[in-house]
Amino acid sequence: MKDIKNIYNMIDIIPTVCSIMNIREPLESVGYTISEISDDLGKYDKICLLVMDAFGYDIYKM
Repeated sequence: MKDIKNIYNMIDIIPTVCSIMNIREPLESVGYTISEISDDLGKYDKICLLVMDAFGYDIYKM
């Protein structure tokens, strides 16, 4: 099992997915590409992404 060395934010998902798909990320994107993921997945022809939705999280923190 790998040790977790970095903690990432949900805002890093979009830049990472865009990097994997080789498309430009939205202008509103403020996150960073998670290179540990995008570098490894770039060598495959097909991938499956499962991204949990965190929209509205701030509403539930109140």
